[in-house]
Amino acid sequence: MRRICRVATGGSLPLIRGALKESIRKLQGNRRPPPKTLRRVVAAIIVRGQAAEREVFICQRKAEQPMGLKWEFPGGKIEPGETPEEALVRELTEELGITATIGELVTTVRHAYRNGREIEIQFFTLSRWDGEMENRIFEAMQWTPLTSLPGFDFLAADLTLIQELAEGKLLPQ
Repeated sequence: MRRICRVATGGSLPLIRGALKESIRKLQGNRRPPPKTLRRVVAAIIVRGQAAEREVFICQRKAEQPMGLKWEFPGGKIEPGETPEEALVRELTEELGITATIGELVTTVRHAYRNGREIEIQFFTLSRWDGEMENRIFEAMQWTPLTSLPGFDFLAADLTLIQELAEGKLLPQ
């Protein structure tokens, strides 16, 4: 079976190209990239001790999680309808088995990861908590001196905060 194709020549070729470009432009215009949603997260800076002997509680993600084995502060996503404080109380109960009373907002950090995801983390202190901390979801968790924080492999979104905490900034003396 033979197929015969007509080839546009002369003056009609630019018209065909123009129509093709217009069709492509319309198709691309209808394809919108998915909206970048800001992931809102809360985390607890849990401190014990006084002055030079102050320690902070940190947790290590499990190896199979995204950004596995990175260190972080306990906390998690804010669910629709929750205040940041309510979300942090819920997360600390789920992750550590404690009932927390949320203290002051220490700082808010925004970070854009290479994959285009953007995160906003609100870091709070705890004014108190009830119960013994138990490891419910982490690879490891520990108390460490504030000055030792830069020696841990933290999530990129936490790095500026880590440096400021290690330098004695942000938290009241």
